[in-house]
Amino acid sequence: MNEQERKLNDALDALRGEEPNAAQAAHSIEKVYDQLAGSAPAAPTRLRGQEDFHALLVPYLKGELSEARRMLVADALSKDPDLRRRYDELRGNARTMGPQLVKKAAGPSRPFIPWAIAATVLLVTGYLSFDTLNQLFAPAGPRAQLASVAGEIYKVSAAGLEPLQPGAPLGEKEAVRTAKGSSAVVRLADGSLIEMNERSELSIAGAFTGSTIRLERGNILVQAAKQKRGTLKVATRESVVNVKGTIFSVAAGMLGTQVAVVEGHVVVEQAGNREDLRPGQVTGSDTTLKRTTVASQIAWSKDQEKYLAMLGEFAAIRQQLAALPLPALRTQSKILDQLPSQVAVYAAIPNLSGTVAEASKIFEERFAANPALAKWWKSEDVAKARAAAEQLRTVGEQLGEEIVIVATRDAAGKFTDPMVVAEVKGASARAALLEMKGNAKLPVEIGEQFVVAGEKTLPMVGGFKSTRLGQTIASSYQQGAGWILAMDLEQIQLGRVSNNMQHLMVERRDGGPRPDTRATLSFSGTRTGIPSWLAEPAPMPSLDYVSPQAGFATAAVTKDAKQMGAEFLALVGLAGSQQLSELEAKLGLKVLDDLLGPLGGEVTMALDGPLAPTPAVLMAAEVYDSGRLTTSLRRVAQEMQPMGVEMVEETVNGRTWYTLKATGRPVEFHFTYDAGYVVMAPTREAITKALQNRQVGNGLARSPGFRELIPAGSPVNMSAVVYYNLGPQMKTMVDALKKTMNLPEQQVKVLDQLAASQEPVLIAVYAEDDKITVASSSGFFGFGLENLLAAGSGMPVMPTLLGGAFQRSRPPLQEGKRIQ
Repeated sequence: MNEQERKLNDALDALRGEEPNAAQAAHSIEKVYDQLAGSAPAAPTRLRGQEDFHALLVPYLKGELSEARRMLVADALSKDPDLRRRYDELRGNARTMGPQLVKKAAGPSRPFIPWAIAATVLLVTGYLSFDTLNQLFAPAGPRAQLASVAGEIYKVSAAGLEPLQPGAPLGEKEAVRTAKGSSAVVRLADGSLIEMNERSELSIAGAFTGSTIRLERGNILVQAAKQKRGTLKVATRESVVNVKGTIFSVAAGMLGTQVAVVEGHVVVEQAGNREDLRPGQVTGSDTTLKRTTVASQIAWSKDQEKYLAMLGEFAAIRQQLAALPLPALRTQSKILDQLPSQVAVYAAIPNLSGTVAEASKIFEERFAANPALAKWWKSEDVAKARAAAEQLRTVGEQLGEEIVIVATRDAAGKFTDPMVVAEVKGASARAALLEMKGNAKLPVEIGEQFVVAGEKTLPMVGGFKSTRLGQTIASSYQQGAGWILAMDLEQIQLGRVSNNMQHLMVERRDGGPRPDTRATLSFSGTRTGIPSWLAEPAPMPSLDYVSPQAGFATAAVTKDAKQMGAEFLALVGLAGSQQLSELEAKLGLKVLDDLLGPLGGEVTMALDGPLAPTPAVLMAAEVYDSGRLTTSLRRVAQEMQPMGVEMVEETVNGRTWYTLKATGRPVEFHFTYDAGYVVMAPTREAITKALQNRQVGNGLARSPGFRELIPAGSPVNMSAVVYYNLGPQMKTMVDALKKTMNLPEQQVKVLDQLAASQEPVLIAVYAEDDKITVASSSGFFGFGLENLLAAGSGMPVMPTLLGGAFQRSRPPLQEGKRIQ
């Protein structure tokens, strides 16, 4: 009997007597609250680490936290065993309950079953963490089976290496390793396949919420089966990859972890951050490990040609979807006029039933002609999506030009189920809808003018158009509406909106040479806090230092740098603090006055050149007092001399150059001043090139490629801009790959297709007194057809918006009477 079992038995024996009287219960409660009061540190203003979450446990127990913080603490408790243990200690669950707490009565014993059950639950939650329970309820039997082996594979244990043969079962956390020049395929119990490269080692742990593949070293390529519950995970020393059904590769080595996605969607957690990856995307646990391609990551796989073909097909399909004609813009909405006033979220999309049919045809033609994808295209999951697309087409033919999805929040702040509304085309369309209604999955009400679907629908009584959000949406229709997503942030947050944010409007208009997508965040008054740092549109000459060949560039005009710094220090609790005073005394300067005071309100950062061996990072910032800034930087460098940092000055041909470098560090930091700007880069050659760009008028913002991406109707200036054009860098990497590897013709064709599909993107930001608008003609937001039709594996998922309301699962519903 282990220690936990012994404690549980002792507690149950102690509780089989008389239940505690009122005095005993009150005494126990008082002791718990004394412990809470005596161990409660001050609640932090910001959450930066484990200690901050520990400090919030007491107010969490007392119900004193805001809803946002309560959810953050609850999420942390589900992931952090140490935090859960401390939580259990505060609740009294982790304390030894000996016989002295309950005395046996002299008379007949009273019922003890309720107390025994309560004690059991208390002790189980106190001694067993979530992870322990998760593993306790894991499925029985082997975790996987060795499906095939090319060469040799071994089971690794303290006793040494044991050769394995195909068909061998793999138990809980049993490690297996492929030998040099060998490979293997492991099949999990859920049907997922793991292809192992040579010199790879992994083990598999089971749990109720899904299996975890622990990759100790090497390369694996996972074809994850669709998970019935939870997720499949791949864990390395640096990263955790979460999936539900997709194809991806993971490499673990001495420099870190790389993850590449072939098909589907994965979520990578590393260094406290979460990153979503889609087909063709790669990430790494270190910046240097992100400079690779999916093709190079899976080059070792025996199925690499099939996977590259999949990537190429998905890229081609995205281009074909983008070329599909879309419905004309709508200048009015009958649905908007009839919605009730309590709507908090409003989404309107054009009726795409015809376009969905065309998209399905594209999938059919391309996948059916591709042997690598034909089997997948005919699978059960895809067949269901294709049937749903056809169902939506049939339903959509009976509906008006737009479909609206709305949601409200009740008095308690909870969202209601979404309600889908569409206009009925006429009497014949209504009759067709009534005939299809018997197959409805959701409650559906069909009136003379509208059809409404949803678990809980609202009467179409009007009133929404007269609200502030309704008026904002109505103005969008006057300009021509395509796709609309609008949110009343004040209603959603129930008065807890920070920085007086009021509405969020996301719009997309198609029909011109390029789609116009914009998001507007409006405020109930003048912008305050961080949103106020962005200045109103103004010229940004610092972009003149960036060449048209740059792969990435971002520029902004801001309010006074010193004021921004003061607000930031106040935000993080350092304004007027002893820490700041000690730092300033040590440096012999004032951070706000001497480091930020000389700066203006304009800055540009760019990647203007090759990624390797040294990334060509360029920065240009407006400076009003270069002498003061130089003196301040010199003081900082002098203070850091014990750490090997030095600042070197040199005058060449009348120009003064400054270099910051550190002993033992290969990267140096160079800067100089030019026309009221400080220009910085890792090499002096990069700065010289930037100066030449400005002198000859060859800046990025003047190039035709940049200007043709500017959203239609833009003013002459912007508040900020983000630009990236990774196609040339991708082409360079592909060309290098073709030169260094003897690739088959088909793979070369696929790689060229992938490089050609990388189009440039420009995002413009415009700040006004009471709103910020972000606009793009490059489809950056993804608020459009290509995402609704090609989410995940490229399957048409648009039918779920309305087609799901007419799927077979319920008996016929009675005709609604509330809609006229």
